[in-house]
Amino acid sequence: MPNDIFTFKQFAITQASAAMKVGTDAVMLGAAATLPDSGRVLDIGTGTGIVAIMAAQRRPDVTVTAIEIDPCAADEARANVAATPWSDRIEVVCGDVRTWDGDGRAFDCIVSNPPYYEGMLRGDDHGRNIARHDETLDMATLTATAARLLAGDGTFTVIVPADAEDSLLHSAADNGLAMSRRIDVVTKEGKAPKRIIIEMKRKIDVIRREKIAIRDRHGNYTDEYARLTGDFYKQLN
Repeated sequence: MPNDIFTFKQFAITQASAAMKVGTDAVMLGAAATLPDSGRVLDIGTGTGIVAIMAAQRRPDVTVTAIEIDPCAADEARANVAATPWSDRIEVVCGDVRTWDGDGRAFDCIVSNPPYYEGMLRGDDHGRNIARHDETLDMATLTATAARLLAGDGTFTVIVPADAEDSLLHSAADNGLAMSRRIDVVTKEGKAPKRIIIEMKRKIDVIRREKIAIRDRHGNYTDEYARLTGDFYKQLN
């Protein structure tokens, strides 16, 4: 099928077995998340491996661990990673992050495009249910897990629906994390944000607030979105 492979400028994502295909949320997270110049990055629920691969492309001196609970998705992520120029700096772990110890070392940055379709009807595809719902990783569990694995001055970044903000921030506060940066993601200029990217730390001085529109009022991709994703997309149609 044509959508089984998504080709970027420097890598390609095979997603024939993926419960969730490559989407704007993952690309936005991978392109916009604040990353350290060096150190360890963790991608929770990596799926196809796209966010982990984008992190390795953006920062040549980081090592990336991508954890995925679904064995089929983990195998596909490993294949995608192996085909990139950065395979020596990305490790895919198949396991449950809730009980995983991070190999005994903290991470300087954690990113996640988490399951957040709370309350929606479940389908017959178990893998897709895990990828899209909070059956295995609700907000409280996600933030507690991130806080456990995060270095003292590390950053935890997620992309969630705008209406999930309160739940996320309450759970974050319960685990000693506070918002340090917020990006409202607007699908079209003039509309309310449907997604937000939230970065969290243990200690904050100020909260950076930003907004990015994917398309303008005429339906064309905006210059800001093109700049943000320009190192990755081959072209914007």
